[in-house]
Amino acid sequence: MKVIAEKRKASEGIAKLKANSNSKWEVVMVAALQYGRERAHLGRLLLNFMRIARDAHAPDLTLGEVGHLLFTALEVFIGHAFERPMALSELSRNLEMPRNTVRRKLQRLIEIGLVECIDHRYYMTAKANAPLQREVLLAHLHNMQAAIKEVSKMDIADL
Repeated sequence: MKVIAEKRKASEGIAKLKANSNSKWEVVMVAALQYGRERAHLGRLLLNFMRIARDAHAPDLTLGEVGHLLFTALEVFIGHAFERPMALSELSRNLEMPRNTVRRKLQRLIEIGLVECIDHRYYMTAKANAPLQREVLLAHLHNMQAAIKEVSKMDIADL
């Protein structure tokens, strides 16, 4: 095989693009990922979680925007669900982010209609309750079960 191009990444080694005998391209990674497939299943779990949440609560958002706002929304949700709504400073501390960053994310969540601020504390709005909330919960559980099933196939003898 003839090496067509090389790309060097600081922590990943070298990826080589090769043309095989059938004139098809293939990428050969020099550095192998430890538990790559298992970690990929967990990554897919997170992406599917984001898609399910987005489709149920904010279908107009892109997946990228959901990823940008997800952890802030989860912190507000957890505080609300446990009847302990948080102020900006506590959210900032829990998220390990600057207050201004958290404030911008909260403002966007308020614009979307998922979050409201009452007496400097943040709560989820009724929009957090999807019309088919039971089905949404079941979709999340099915997503987790599928990932657990795949990751459980891991050969633990290497650990």
